[in-house]
Amino acid sequence: SIEYLIINGRFPFDSLNNLLCCLPRLRHLSMDSFYKSSFRDLDEDLPLIELKYLKYASLKFGYFIRFDDFEHLAKKFFYHVQTLRLTTNDDEQYLNAKRWQKLIVSVMPYLCIFDINHHGSIQNNNFTYHDIINRFNSSFWLENEWFFTHRHEWSERLDCGIFYSINQYRLNSIKHLSIYGKQATNNSVSYFPNVTQLTIEHYFKTFGDSIPKTLNRLIPLKQLTKLIIKSYDFPFIVIVKLLRCTPKLTTLKFDSFVLD
Repeated sequence: SIEYLIINGRFPFDSLNNLLCCLPRLRHLSMDSFYKSSFRDLDEDLPLIELKYLKYASLKFGYFIRFDDFEHLAKKFFYHVQTLRLTTNDDEQYLNAKRWQKLIVSVMPYLCIFDINHHGSIQNNNFTYHDIINRFNSSFWLENEWFFTHRHEWSERLDCGIFYSINQYRLNSIKHLSIYGKQATNNSVSYFPNVTQLTIEHYFKTFGDSIPKTLNRLIPLKQLTKLIIKSYDFPFIVIVKLLRCTPKLTTLKFDSFVLD
């Protein structure tokens, strides 16, 4: 009986149910290119089986495979899964932290490693992209040691981005951090405890708190040794405030800086 199934090619998502029902001893599932087809899964003709040996699942979804589709799959087959790696697109429900928490607690109670990569935008006018992803910073995610970060492909499009998991040891290994955005939130998704070099590409706006306070939520300013400012319009008064918070700073570099 098959225990390892690896498919490195296009596979219709709607046929997966039929396939898994034929693999009762499956331990490892890895499929890197799902697509949505018009084929209707004939699951009513197949007995529902428990994949009690399935511990690892790595799935890459194309467009049009919604969170509802994945949720249906997880409820049927992923109860014993310990490692889940998921690449998704488009559907903003994949960024619904509360929905994920409910699904994991009720359907995947043995999950130890949760690795997600989502590329898409937010259509909800009541919340920003950062409002949505900051919900992955609640106690549930922190207690499970599941950490996330994000990046925007275009600084003008803050309503869309790539949201992805990052292991704590990777955060700990980062020494040089570059900030490209023009807007910062008060609640950072990630903290980089060992950064000693900071590069600021653009002058960014904050909400309520000062720039030093906002940066201190990302990195420990007191251990910074090198600061590079590439923004031509970065306020001089803010630079002075940063210098007061960086007692170990030995190198201060300006690129394209204009002093008013």
